[in-house]
Amino acid sequence: MAITDSFCGNILTLFVATTIVVYVQSQLITKTPYNVVVSKDGTRNFNTIAGAILAAPDHSVKPFFIQIKKGTYEEYIRVDKKKTNIFLIGEGMATTIITGNRSFVEYCIKLYG
Repeated sequence: MAITDSFCGNILTLFVATTIVVYVQSQLITKTPYNVVVSKDGTRNFNTIAGAILAAPDHSVKPFFIQIKKGTYEEYIRVDKKKTNIFLIGEGMATTIITGNRSFVEYCIKLYG
């Protein structure tokens, strides 16, 4: 058999147990009473986003607001389905960055025939 076509690329695999809404800080958000604040330098409640999410109450009917101070956070965040109504609020799209590299799987498909 001869290879008639080949395609390689990335598959985004994202497993989310609950909905997280990420907002960019705006006029409305500046008046939000944050439950906890995350900062890279450790001067606030938490220095990791994952730690702040773990501190959120289980099965909450009230919103739990987490402010994330500026910085690049390289974390692999897992949100259990019992963590509900969590809001992550950054200081801006260009200044609060959550990154990681485990979301992509390299694959290659070869078609024969």
